[in-house]
Amino acid sequence: MDDTTVTGIGRITIATICTPMHLFMIWLFISRTEYRNLMSFKIMISLEIVDVFHLLAHFSAGLMTVLRSKIHKVLERIVGAVLLSSWVGLAGMVFILALHRLVIFSAIRFVLAREKLIFYTLIAATWIIYLILTVIHLIEAGAVDFSTTACSFSYRSTPLNRILSKTESYTIIFCLLLAFICYIAIVFWITAKKSFGANKLKIETREMRILVQAFIIFAYMTTLRLVWMFGSSWYGTSAIIVDVLNICNCLIGGKNPFLYLVFNSSVRWHFLSMFKVRKTEKNITVTVVRSIRPSIDLSSSRRV
Repeated sequence: MDDTTVTGIGRITIATICTPMHLFMIWLFISRTEYRNLMSFKIMISLEIVDVFHLLAHFSAGLMTVLRSKIHKVLERIVGAVLLSSWVGLAGMVFILALHRLVIFSAIRFVLAREKLIFYTLIAATWIIYLILTVIHLIEAGAVDFSTTACSFSYRSTPLNRILSKTESYTIIFCLLLAFICYIAIVFWITAKKSFGANKLKIETREMRILVQAFIIFAYMTTLRLVWMFGSSWYGTSAIIVDVLNICNCLIGGKNPFLYLVFNSSVRWHFLSMFKVRKTEKNITVTVVRSIRPSIDLSSSRRV
C-alpha cells in the first residue's frame, strides 16, 4: 500500500467520522432556541454547512484516489468545484465570526436590528460568492482536474482559470487578514480595559469560550493556507508532505464539532444524551409540614 492510497483512506475515514458530527451540530443549533437565537451560532450553522460540503468532496476525492479512477467526469467536476470554492466560503465565515467576536467584546455595539442586518448581509454575500464560484468551476473554462497519483486537484490551464486562481487566493488571504485584525483589536480592547478599568470589564465565560474556539478555527486555517502558498520552498515536491497537507486540509472543517464539544458544556451534554452517557440529576422532593395549632373557641369560655 503506497502513501497515496493511505492518504485516500485517511480522507474517507475523516469524512465518514466527522460528517455525522457536523449534521448533529447543525440539527442541534437549529432545533434548540438557546443556540438558534444567538448570532454567533447562526454563523456557525453556515460554517457547519460549508464544512459538510467540504468533507463530502474530500470523501469523493479519497474514493477516487483509492480506486485510482476519476469514476466519472461529472463527479470529478463537482468535487473539484466544491473543494476549491469551499476555501472561499470557509474563509468568509471565519471572518464573519471574528467580526462578531469583536462586536461582542468591544464597545462597538450596533442597534440590535442593524447589527442583525449587517451580519445577515455578510452571511448572504458569502453564500452567494461561494455558489457563484462553484458554478464557474462547473463550466469548461473554469474546470479543475484531479490527479489520482498526486491525490489533489489543480486548475485547468485556461484564461479564465488564470484569473480565477488569483482571485480566489487573494479573497481567502483578504478574509483571513481581516479576521486577524479583528482578533488583534479584541486583544487590544481587553488589555486596555484591564489596564484602565478592570472593575468594569465583565466577560461571560460562554463568550470567552466561543472566542477561543473561533480563534483556533482561524489559526488552523490560516497556518495551513500559508504553508500551501509559501511552504513549497522548503518541502519541495515531497510526496509525503503533500499527503499530510491533504489530510490537514480535510481537517479544516472536520475538527470543528469536536471543538464545540470541548468548549461548550451544554453542547457536550446534548451529544452525550444521545448515548445516555450523562450524569443523572437527582430530584429531591422536600415536603414541608406545618404544625397545626388547635383552635380555641373563645365564645364558649366562661369568665371567672
